[in-house]
Amino acid sequence: MKALLYILGSVLFNVAGQMVLKGAMIRLGTFNISLNASFFKDAVRVLLYPLTVVGLILYGISAIFWLAALSQMELSKAYPMISLGYIAVFFLSAWMFGESLSILRFFGIIFVAIGLFLVAMS
Repeated sequence: MKALLYILGSVLFNVAGQMVLKGAMIRLGTFNISLNASFFKDAVRVLLYPLTVVGLILYGISAIFWLAALSQMELSKAYPMISLGYIAVFFLSAWMFGESLSILRFFGIIFVAIGLFLVAMS
C-alpha cells in the first residue's frame, strides 16, 4: 500500500511539473533546440525562468517519490501506473490551457485507463 502512495505522489508531482512547465513555455514562447548562436542564450533564459525552475523542482520531487516506490515494488507493475499522469494531463491541459479534447483522444485515454486497471489487478 505504501508503494502505491509513493507512485501516486510521483504522478501528482509529475503532472504538476508538466502543468507548470507548459505555463512557462506559453509565457516564454517558442524554444527550439538547434546548435546556433542563440541556442545557449535561449536555453539559459528558459532554464532560469522562475516557472521553469518550479516545474523542474516538482519533477525532482516526483523522482524522489518514484525511487521510494521502486524500492518497494516491481518495475513492471509500477511503471504502467505512470499512465495515471496521461489521464490527468489530458483533462488538466484542456481545462488550464484550452487544449482540444477530441473524441479520438478521449477513447485513447479510455483504453489507457482500461490497461492501467488490468495491470493493477494482476
